[in-house]
Amino acid sequence: MENKVLLYGATGYTAQLVIEEMLKKGIKPILAGRSKSVEAIGKKYSLQTRIFDLENSENIQKNITDIMLVVNLAGPFQLTAQKLIQACLSTNTHYTDIAGEVKDFEKVYSFDKPAQEAEIMLMAGIGFGVVPTDVASYIAKQNLPDAHELTIAFATQGGVSQGTLKTVLKDMNEVGVKRIDGKLTSCKPAESNFSFALGGKKHACVSNPWRADVFSAYYTTQIPNIKAYSAFPAPLVFMMRNKWLFGKFTKSTLLQKLIAKAPQGPTEKELKEGKTWVYVEAQNKKGKKVTVSIEGQEAYMFTAQTVTQIAKYILENHWQAGFQTPAKMYGTKILENLNVQIKTTL
Repeated sequence: MENKVLLYGATGYTAQLVIEEMLKKGIKPILAGRSKSVEAIGKKYSLQTRIFDLENSENIQKNITDIMLVVNLAGPFQLTAQKLIQACLSTNTHYTDIAGEVKDFEKVYSFDKPAQEAEIMLMAGIGFGVVPTDVASYIAKQNLPDAHELTIAFATQGGVSQGTLKTVLKDMNEVGVKRIDGKLTSCKPAESNFSFALGGKKHACVSNPWRADVFSAYYTTQIPNIKAYSAFPAPLVFMMRNKWLFGKFTKSTLLQKLIAKAPQGPTEKELKEGKTWVYVEAQNKKGKKVTVSIEGQEAYMFTAQTVTQIAKYILENHWQAGFQTPAKMYGTKILENLNVQIKTTL
C-alpha cells in the first residue's frame, strides 16, 4: 500500500503519530505540506514528500492526481478542507480529515452531491474527536431503534493541549448549536451540566455546542434531539460561561503566549498510560434508556489508530461515494482492533 495515501499537514504532532501507526500497518504515505519542513520528516521516516500550498487549485490537483486518498491533518479545517475537496473532486481522490466541529462537517457535507457524481468518498472526523462518540451513538441506536434523545459526553485524562485551548478560545465568542426535533438550534457554551461515572471516577461535563457530534450522530442515527458535552478544567468553564468578560482577552497577545506554553501533546508517559472515556445515553419517548460507554487509550493515540484503520479500509476499496460518517459507513468494526472496552447497558 505504497504511495496511495497523501497526508497533508504532515509536520504536526498528530501527524507524527499517524505516520508511525501507518508504517506499522504497512502503509507508506506521501507526506505533504506547505513548507520545506516536511522534507525533514520525510527523511526521518524514509518517505516521499511533496511541498505545495492550497492557494492554487491546479497545483493541488497536480500533486494529488496519482493519489487514492488524501488525509487532511492541517487545521483550521474551515480554511483547508474546501480547497482540498475541490481538487479531490477533479482527480477522483477520496478525502478524509480529523475535524471535530459542526461547521467543519457542514462544509464537507456541502460537497455530498458532487462527491457522489465523482464517485469519491468524503469523511470528516476520522480521529478521536468523532469516531468513538459516533460508534457509541450507532450502538445506542441499534439497541433502542425508537430513541428520541441522545446525550453524548466525553472526558480525557491529563491536561488540555494547545489544540484544545485554541479551538475552545477561538469559538468562545460564537454561539454553538444543539439539535432539537432534527434541526440545529442555538446553544450557549457551558449552558448546562452533565456527569457520568467511568473508569473509577466521576466526570463533570458542560455542554460543548461546537462539537461535530450534533451533526455526525444525527447523520448516523437520525435521532432528532442531540446534545454534546465535554469535560473541561474549571477555569476554562468559567471563561465559557462569562465570555463577555473575556471577549477581547481571547484574542490578546498575552493569551496567545499563555497558550503557546501549553503542551503540544502528551508526554511519552501520558501517551502510553493516558485514558479516554466516552459516554452516550439514548432515551425514547416512553423513558426507556440505553447507555453505551467506551474506555480507550490516550486521545492522540486513539486518533492515530482510527485514521490508519479508516485509511486501510479505503485502500481496500471499502468505501461509498458521497459524504459518510465513520460509524454509518463502518459500524463498530473501526474499533475492533483497538484497545478499547465497550459496554452497553439496557
